[in-house]
Amino acid sequence: MINIIPDENDMIALIGQSLYDVWQRLCAAIDEKYDMDRIWNSGGKS
Repeated sequence: MINIIPDENDMIALIGQSLYDVWQRLCAAIDEKYDMDRIWNSGGKS
């Protein structure tokens, strides 16, 4: 698990522009439907 949140350029480098666009649309759809906190951590794993 990485310790930093990847920025837009890192994500595009990892998955490409077309998949990043899909990711952005998916995140927007989720944000519209659900109210939740955004946290970035190890998910409780030690």
